[in-house]
Amino acid sequence: MTTRRPLRRALLALALPLCAALAPPAAAAERVPVAATAPDAAPLIERLRAGGLVLFFRHADTAGMPCDSSFRVGDRAGQRNISPRGREQSRRIGEAMATLRIPVAKPVLAGPVYRARDTAEEAFGVAEVSVIDGLTADDFSGPRLDWVLGEHRRLMAEPPPPSLNRVLVGHRTPRHHAAGAGGRRPRLPRGLRHRHGAGLAAAHPRHRHVRAHPRSRLPRLLTGRRRAPARLRGLTPRHAAATFGPPMLTSFPFIVTALGVTQIVSWGTIFYGISVLAKPMMAELGWSTTFVFAGFSISLLVGGIVSKPVARFIERRGGRLTLTMGSLVGAFGLAMLSQVNDPIVYIAAWIVLGLASRLTLYDAAFAMLVEIYGMRARRPISVLTLFGGLASSIFWPITHYLNEAIGWRGAWLVCALAVLVLCTPLHLLLPRLGTPIGGSEGEAAQPDPEPLVPAEQKAFAVLMLTIAMAGNSFITTALSVHLIPAVVSMGMAAAVAVWISSLRGVFQTLGRLAEILFGKNLDPFLFANISTGMMVLAFIPLALGGVSVPFFFAFNILFGISVGLATIVKGAVPLVLFGRHGYASVLASIATPGLIVTAAAPTAYAAVLDASGPVAGFWVMFAVSLSSFAATAALAWRFRRVPG
Repeated sequence: MTTRRPLRRALLALALPLCAALAPPAAAAERVPVAATAPDAAPLIERLRAGGLVLFFRHADTAGMPCDSSFRVGDRAGQRNISPRGREQSRRIGEAMATLRIPVAKPVLAGPVYRARDTAEEAFGVAEVSVIDGLTADDFSGPRLDWVLGEHRRLMAEPPPPSLNRVLVGHRTPRHHAAGAGGRRPRLPRGLRHRHGAGLAAAHPRHRHVRAHPRSRLPRLLTGRRRAPARLRGLTPRHAAATFGPPMLTSFPFIVTALGVTQIVSWGTIFYGISVLAKPMMAELGWSTTFVFAGFSISLLVGGIVSKPVARFIERRGGRLTLTMGSLVGAFGLAMLSQVNDPIVYIAAWIVLGLASRLTLYDAAFAMLVEIYGMRARRPISVLTLFGGLASSIFWPITHYLNEAIGWRGAWLVCALAVLVLCTPLHLLLPRLGTPIGGSEGEAAQPDPEPLVPAEQKAFAVLMLTIAMAGNSFITTALSVHLIPAVVSMGMAAAVAVWISSLRGVFQTLGRLAEILFGKNLDPFLFANISTGMMVLAFIPLALGGVSVPFFFAFNILFGISVGLATIVKGAVPLVLFGRHGYASVLASIATPGLIVTAAAPTAYAAVLDASGPVAGFWVMFAVSLSSFAATAALAWRFRRVPG
């Protein structure tokens, strides 16, 4: 082993001229070029074709692009990105690797800072790239620098698959990361380091690096007689305030409470308001039930259509801006509903609200929490669902009393004002993209664990989660409309059916609370299987024709817990399976089919009930729940890691 590691390092150094051989002509003057067609390049190319090497690429050209300003991994706008020339350079490298028939192990591994990630994706294709924290740039690593350096050394020393080359795309030159302490650049006190002559960067051990302008007072703060406070040492007051913000506004209780309040208001108005206000709207406007709820279905379809673009916007601009825009759009759509007289305006209002739902509801809020807390966001997500579960309990009575007092138009207008006056300021107070945040619940920053799902199997895992969540959405939405009429038609008294059904929300909340208290270390696959498995058990007695009070009571307990846990599964399990990079896009991929199914569920289930009756309807639900359980079981079977 002692002879193989120096050999690998020598081969790594030998492989680096490939970058020069494949670089654009303008870059040739900076290196000694080795043309791929030159006679002295043949041995190198043959060696590369034989495989077994680790090829480290520094990111492509960034000349002319703005320098880093935030040093936060998820902040594209605050990072120096590759230039148009760099994108072309990346594509040329990928094309040359293919033309020269140099075998590459998949996936290609890239750092999460965008200039490395973009280089890899332009060269090898988005589907062939896996973004890992171990290749983070050193000046983006903050207190995890030693771990990042260790990961660089591990990745460069680990033998590639036989006959293949492992490709790593990162930053600087590999000797600073791979050669140990002797190969590093000297580290200045408290992480201070020069950055290409464009100023200085400083880091407190608890926070990420922060760039200071060369004309700022940073040098005087570091060298003057007056010593700055430890938390702000190395930063001007202006940079410190912009970077860290008031401590209260970046605390875990404030962030989760602010998001929780906005989720209650947003769900209660955009999603649940129509349940109470539909009937008075129909009475005044003379519209049919089908048309009134068709508007709501259209909003769900619109939400599915815009899920992907909204996810890309969240990843590029951050959750704070997305949620704030959603509040404004939602308030506008609700105000439109308060003034409708024309069917076209009514449909237009729900189209606006469909966009607002994607900008403000769970998916956007979950993405915000992952943006802030990274892989530690599971607990905040669980806590947030507790707030969201209260939305119907709070806003159904509110909208009912508002309708009684000031009519349905006044009720919609109050809903619009609630979103505008409560949600918009709270969203604006959330941390900006790039603001360093301490760990949730006092946890220290730790390296992110590797995602449980390998990049090459991500499509299968997303498909299984989509099936599971779409099935859950179909069941939940269909029964929200048809459960009580179905069991009443089977012989249960209406008052008893309503009373027992109302317990579902209680157990939904209790299920989420139990997960918060006892599920912190619960295996994500087991957690998903518990959620979908409870749904299967819930339908067995109803499918067999049992509508006695004990059976229906048991159904609502299991159904409520399953629905409560499913929301956490949707937010937390993708984070564990796929990691935090591209999290919003994964949620969008899962959400789009679910929203389409949700829009169709009431009508489709009504057709089943009309054609075959309630018992057949419950058998259909049993089959759908079984498919959801089968999907989560397939995930567990494929990806659960055996200890050791």
